[in-house]
Amino acid sequence: MLSDRFIGEPASWLEMPIQAGVGITRMDLLERGRYDLVLALASTHTGDGTVEYVLNETDKDWRETVVDNAFESYTAEDGVISIRPKR
Repeated sequence: MLSDRFIGEPASWLEMPIQAGVGITRMDLLERGRYDLVLALASTHTGDGTVEYVLNETDKDWRETVVDNAFESYTAEDGVISIRPKR
């Protein structure tokens, strides 16, 4: 099932932020018992509004409470996506 949804490394996928710059991961959703939202994100049939729907279901005020403007993600020299303070 995971490979059908292009999730090659499930552990890494769970630890990635749902949206760049937002401090909520799929693992956070699992810890809160929101398996339904993790499955929605994994589905190949979800639309563009799914991420915002998931964030709204998790925290209605997510734009103020979990958006991290101090850091950015980037692709490091070794090809791994990493985080660093914004310049």
